[in-house]
Amino acid sequence: NNEMNLFPLPPLPPDLNPVKHVWDILQNPLNSHDPHPRTVRELRDILSGFWDEIPQEQIDNSSESMPNKCQAVIDAQDGSTRY
Repeated sequence: NNEMNLFPLPPLPPDLNPVKHVWDILQNPLNSHDPHPRTVRELRDILSGFWDEIPQEQIDNSSESMPNKCQAVIDAQDGSTRY
């Protein structure tokens, strides 16, 4: 009704943020931690411990895979990718 031009977006845009994948790695141990953190300070302390346990190779893989992920998105031409 307002004559706005809309751009079509893919239903599930690809998540190309390597930091998000590292947060996903932290999510499992955090969910299973007992007791659950009750304050921001407790959360920070717990996450710091889990962060130290992530192998550097796993973090490196997350960022080093970005060229392949970007190329897959380009090749898919708005279609889905395995990422």
